Amino acid sequence: SHDINHFKRVYHTARYIAEIETEKIDPLVILAAAYFHDVVSLPKNHPDNKLSSFYAAKKAREILLKMNFPIEKINSVSH
Repeated sequence: SHDINHFKRVYHTARYIAEIETEKIDPLVILAAAYFHDVVSLPKNHPDNKLSSFYAAKKAREILLKMNFPIEKINSVSH
């Protein structure tokens, strides 16, 4: 399901879309967002399944803060 190939597909797709949409992309933001986009993935039958992306964004923020990721980029990653 979510293996390294999934991450690669998400990352390459995100970069492709970012390059089409705007010339101002931050590769570090794209990489981090792709890496953490499924850090929380609730089962399909879980009552809060539709909140998985919200929980993933929150968890990504927590992890990135602990990693001393550039603070000015964390909002963009979690968005």
